[in-house]
Amino acid sequence: YKSVEKQFVRIVQEGIQRGEFTNKIQTEHVASLLVGIMEGAILLAHMHRDASVILNQGREFLQLLK
Repeated sequence: YKSVEKQFVRIVQEGIQRGEFTNKIQTEHVASLLVGIMEGAILLAHMHRDASVILNQGREFLQLLK
């Protein structure tokens, strides 16, 4: 879990530096939130037998960071 979260921290930091994400967010909190969202999306995808749930939720989350 921690290694995935660290990777998300790095990705979010890079996005902020590139201007892709607002600089008003705390990278560690966003990374932890993203892990939780992805875990929930995986559970929903399993329950609905539809992997597109994961992609859709990921895309929507990224829209919130702009």
